[in-house]
Amino acid sequence: MNNKLHTLIIGVFILFTFTQVQASNDVVLIGTSRTLQGDWNTLLNRTDVINRGVTGYYTSDVVNTAEIVTHFTPAAKICFVEGGINDVINNIPISTIVQNLETALNNLKAHNVKAVAQSVIYQAQTNVYDNNYFAHNLIIKQINDQLQAYCNSNNFDYLDLNSVLSANGQLKTELSIDGTHLNSDGYTLWASLVQPEIANVLPIELISFTAKGDKVANVLSWQTISEVNTSHFDVERSDDGKNFEKIGKILAYGNSNNLKNYYFTDAQPLFGVNYYRLHAVDLDGTSTISKIISIFSTENKDLQVFPNPAKDKITISGTHQSDFIIFDFLGREILRGELTNKTDLDISSFQIGYYFLNVGNESVKFFKE
Repeated sequence: MNNKLHTLIIGVFILFTFTQVQASNDVVLIGTSRTLQGDWNTLLNRTDVINRGVTGYYTSDVVNTAEIVTHFTPAAKICFVEGGINDVINNIPISTIVQNLETALNNLKAHNVKAVAQSVIYQAQTNVYDNNYFAHNLIIKQINDQLQAYCNSNNFDYLDLNSVLSANGQLKTELSIDGTHLNSDGYTLWASLVQPEIANVLPIELISFTAKGDKVANVLSWQTISEVNTSHFDVERSDDGKNFEKIGKILAYGNSNNLKNYYFTDAQPLFGVNYYRLHAVDLDGTSTISKIISIFSTENKDLQVFPNPAKDKITISGTHQSDFIIFDFLGREILRGELTNKTDLDISSFQIGYYFLNVGNESVKFFKE
């Protein structure tokens, strides 16, 4: 394939795939098919990883992709750069390869994206694509030596992937499926080098945040897989998903690379939809806000209706004098009035079905037989 056709195909691919950006773009990996074949969200136990590995990528393509990453919305926070093997096999000069990688790193850095260089992975002796693997590995070593020296002089982090994937200047055969690409064990080792870099930029990794309601409260639970200098979580609630107020505070473990579980009970949820979010606060005062979750609350521990189910009459207790409204299951107002501490209501005219009694911020569901 000639260079012009290759560039055209890659350009069309980039134009399509990079318009398909997900809601969160915190972590990006750019590279060849070696990057592409990794299931990085699973490997890193995250949901915000974008894999932009492409089969046949040259380092010139890496430069173009890095430029596109700088325009992501929301902005990427950290980008891992891998490339060079296809250049080596196709006799691209070492100086050009290194210069392209340097250009990609500098462009990311200039746009406030943490840029992390990754070494070119060696070829294995059992390579099915590369009969000249030995000579190519010598070239790869020169590229890596020059790239590492540049990173050391210009304050870029450099990940030596060969430190865990290779031995004696060759990719370990037990970590490869074809002499070039990795198997699951190889990707696990690769991810073990990537994970600490992410933790330095994104101090807290929130991997789940859920809410579960019962008859008396809403129980929030969340999990973190990594924490660095985390102080606490402010739990915030809203009735419209826009305006939030703090309803609680949970102290964090602080520093951890293991799975941690947290719980918070909202003992007095609002009637209707309750929106929740977490405000994770670090020891230095910086903070991040989680995604918003919601749950519909219909019950309260104080307000009671009996019998339930009921046929002709219900007795309401557990509340002080207040106005009440009864809604049907579709949210239509059926009846309103004033309650005392214990009130009997005639519901003989109600249609069979579920109803909701709302008293202030309290509510309870009952069934009309």
